[in-house]
Amino acid sequence: MDKKQALKSIEHFTEASLSAVYDGNAPATKSDLQKLRSDIAQLAKELLDAFSK
Repeated sequence: MDKKQALKSIEHFTEASLSAVYDGNAPATKSDLQKLRSDIAQLAKELLDAFSK
């Protein structure tokens, strides 16, 4: 993943996480939050890899 892809990943992740957590029609479940935590960890790893190159 290069820096441009990393920035696109951040943008996509931000949109997806906000819709998961702040969907007014259905509050986030414990499963949603666990998935979000996992996604954050994966994104952080990918960003570290991308920016360390």
